[in-house]
Amino acid sequence: MQFSTKQNKSVSPLEVIFNIRQIEVTTTVFLELTIDNNLSWDTNVNIVANKITSGIFSLYKMSKLCGLETLKIIYYAYIQ
Repeated sequence: MQFSTKQNKSVSPLEVIFNIRQIEVTTTVFLELTIDNNLSWDTNVNIVANKITSGIFSLYKMSKLCGLETLKIIYYAYIQ
């Protein structure tokens, strides 16, 4: 992945190393942090927001069916 800023678009691509074809990607994941080629947080924020939304929905639906201890397990599995 080649990093650049939104203002600096003229960075040349990396050279091929060891005759391996280079594939350009726009995002990469490192330690559960999604980084895009512009070093923007937008992609990571969207992924985290979707996970939290899914977890909250699960908690809401399960709150009618199970107790507090089970809801804590669901919280730790989906949200934390």
